[in-house]
Amino acid sequence: MWTQGLANLGYVVFCRIVSNYLSDNFSYLGGATITIIESDIVSRKVLAEFAKELNLKQFSLLGKSYKWKHKSEQNKILAQMFEALVGAIFLEFDRDLGLTYDWLVESFIAEAVDRVLITAVKDDDSDLETDFKLIDWIEALNLPLLNQNSLYRNKEFFV
Repeated sequence: MWTQGLANLGYVVFCRIVSNYLSDNFSYLGGATITIIESDIVSRKVLAEFAKELNLKQFSLLGKSYKWKHKSEQNKILAQMFEALVGAIFLEFDRDLGLTYDWLVESFIAEAVDRVLITAVKDDDSDLETDFKLIDWIEALNLPLLNQNSLYRNKEFFV
């Protein structure tokens, strides 16, 4: 039962850090757009992807029925595993939100935000859970799409 508490703590910490990161780096997009991006980043689907990147399934006792579960149930389990990991790391860092922020942004959040923004620009039929016209807003305001620290800034995503 303590694992659920750790997952709850991790989810709250993760949401707070995502919110802070977006507000600090993308405030020019406006509150509504930031909220939409935030909802994509903290979604069960994205958290499950993070768990897969870390291969968390390998380090758990999921049982034989896991592989027979519906994909949405598998994603829920993986997302909770990632949330519990974030909660454990936050506690390991002596509840230091700054250290946890640095680790999460460097390891997951910055790249995930970039992917959301790039997908919004390149693919109107994306599989994102939200439907918004972010690129129109950015072009209308003549603002740069990605922040200065973007991992993808110098790659060939923009043609």
